[in-house]
Amino acid sequence: MIQGQLAMREEHSEEILRNQLEIRLPFGLPGFESLSRFLVAELIDFPPFHFLQSLEERELGMLLLDINLLQNDESIALMCSELQKRNIKADTHKIFLILKLVAETRTFTANIRAPFVIEPESSTASQVILENQMLGFEYPLDPDAF
Repeated sequence: MIQGQLAMREEHSEEILRNQLEIRLPFGLPGFESLSRFLVAELIDFPPFHFLQSLEERELGMLLLDINLLQNDESIALMCSELQKRNIKADTHKIFLILKLVAETRTFTANIRAPFVIEPESSTASQVILENQMLGFEYPLDPDAF
């Protein structure tokens, strides 16, 4: 199970993470505005997923999914269109969705209303809150897609 493996100690992070990138969030994350230094990395044993971890509060971590791995349905297309209005494009930025595990069904939902955007050249990032009410905070993911 992913959750058990994510509760990692610093000395073992290299065993489950690869392509680690330290990023700065000048404004923090909603609810965690005081935290600005994070690590984002691919999970070795769960390749479609990335892990976002605070370097200031090591117990704070979130699962991420690259939007390029999702089927481009109406909701995803709408989210990308909203991001393009802000000059955020998948070819110049890394765009991820923050995932939530639904314990009862053992499935994931993705927050498509507030994607996590990394600017690779400056190693800065932010969670962009989109105003479009048609975008959901709990977009269901198809478990067969991974």
